[in-house]
Amino acid sequence: MSAVPVAEASSERLLDATGVIESFGGVHAVRNVDLHVDRGEIVGLIGPNGSGKSTMLGCLSRDVDVDEGSISFEGRVIDRLGPSRVARSGIGRTFQNVRVFSELTVRQNAQLSRNWSEVGPLRMLGRTDQHCL
Repeated sequence: MSAVPVAEASSERLLDATGVIESFGGVHAVRNVDLHVDRGEIVGLIGPNGSGKSTMLGCLSRDVDVDEGSISFEGRVIDRLGPSRVARSGIGRTFQNVRVFSELTVRQNAQLSRNWSEVGPLRMLGRTDQHCL
């Protein structure tokens, strides 16, 4: 019996990042990174603190601008799109510092995150005056 790598399960490229470079004030956080993920493949991004993992995820989700390189998702170039358009295409991320509303219950916090995009943040917080929407 032989194991078949998940990468061979599909020939369809889902995510393709090539030559991604991101610097902050002359410090290279991400330098010439290539990342290719096929549909059905599971990929881990590992490294020590300060190695650029979070910055690379920010580049993929467009929370961080890419200095150089190209990022494509499902065959469409996304490296110049805004984060909201990239999120609507299916790429999202979470952050290490998860903050909740301490005045809400656990259930209310979970509902807030689930319904955020459906009704908007201000309505979820009880703001319904038109000038705030």
